[in-house]
Amino acid sequence: MLNSNVTRLSLGSFALIALSILWVGWLALHNLFMVGWISAMLFSTAGYLSMVHSFKANLRQRMKAVGLVADATCLVRVAETQFKLKTPNGQFSWPIRKVKLWRTLHGLLFAPEPDLYVFVSKHSEFSFETFEEFRERVFRPVEQ
Repeated sequence: MLNSNVTRLSLGSFALIALSILWVGWLALHNLFMVGWISAMLFSTAGYLSMVHSFKANLRQRMKAVGLVADATCLVRVAETQFKLKTPNGQFSWPIRKVKLWRTLHGLLFAPEPDLYVFVSKHSEFSFETFEEFRERVFRPVEQ
């Protein structure tokens, strides 16, 4: 999520920091430093959460539309040219070259669209291969 919104969040964070410094400085001139400091922290928190909230709402809505919800059984297939996802809502596929992929400590994270993430845990059930074989097969075309 942070990766796809890095510019907006960075600029927003810099603006919040600048406004907080000005606010605390102005209140410090009136001997209200603690009030300024605490209120700046509260307003900065609210501002940052409002920047992230709309993206999170869109992300949840898209994942629900695809069928990636709690306790849903999903099937992920990665071929040489296609990333396929089968959920209770249907089957979806994307060209593999457009799917972003990250390794994590607990599995693999696929991003076939900007507002859609598919996490494959290393503890998932694999039919014909282990997680390590799956990971190596998925990363082989990327690393060559």
